[in-house]
Amino acid sequence: MSRIVHRPLGERRSPRRLALAALLLALTAGSAAATDKATLAAELLRLTGIEGQLHLLGAGLERTAGAHGPRLPPTQRTMIARLLRETFSSRTLNEAALAYLTGQIDAERAHSAIGWLKTPEMQEVVRLEQQVMAPDFEHNKQTWALSMRGREPSSERVALIKRIEAAGQSTNTIANLAYVVGLAIANARNGAAGYPVPFEVVSEDLQRSISRSYRDLERETLISLHYTYRSLPDEALARLAAALESETGRWTSRVTTEALTAAAGTAARVLTARLQAEFEAAPGR
Repeated sequence: MSRIVHRPLGERRSPRRLALAALLLALTAGSAAATDKATLAAELLRLTGIEGQLHLLGAGLERTAGAHGPRLPPTQRTMIARLLRETFSSRTLNEAALAYLTGQIDAERAHSAIGWLKTPEMQEVVRLEQQVMAPDFEHNKQTWALSMRGREPSSERVALIKRIEAAGQSTNTIANLAYVVGLAIANARNGAAGYPVPFEVVSEDLQRSISRSYRDLERETLISLHYTYRSLPDEALARLAAALESETGRWTSRVTTEALTAAAGTAARVLTARLQAEFEAAPGR
């Protein structure tokens, strides 16, 4: 049983002890706040489905890079595949996204966003959005689009989908990811060839290419949204558009999509550095 020490009323703690107690209290409070932010960030990544999208990004990048494999010697193909798996693994991407999002967290907004994302209607929306991770998504989307010829959506529904795309920054996010992923693949091929093209030139060429194809990318994004939300009535789409256009909706879309692209960007930079180190250390260089 612990003793209760009765301190005389006139006895004072030393300034050194008081300072140490204050420091410990500040460190404890700071650690608790950081933990709370990390917990909120992790919950946002889970509820928005970003975790699954990061997994899809890593798998898709490896498949795309593998399509260029036959042009490379077997040892280089193996090395590039290994580095892609390591730098774009689900765990690595999630850790990078979590670190970025934790630094952006506004506790009040995050609590509001989590409450909104936990509503049955938003859980259904996120469930529908997980279709994009299915291997046959593109095939099914194109099949559906062909079946819709002659019975296009109403002008009201088209307008709602455009509002959802704009508020959710869908095309911009896809364009940013296309740049990051494209740059990683270009760097892998460029490195295999001994870096004949400067990094800046590769980056500028890719940016111009994405800018030229932006309208096509936007059109495909809108088709994807029409297909993804095809089971939702117009009334539900209107509520979703309004929610995404609200302060909470815009904040949620901004910080989570930034976390997604930041994680991919971090992985791409690590991949570039590791590729360069591997190629420079290869025999005969």
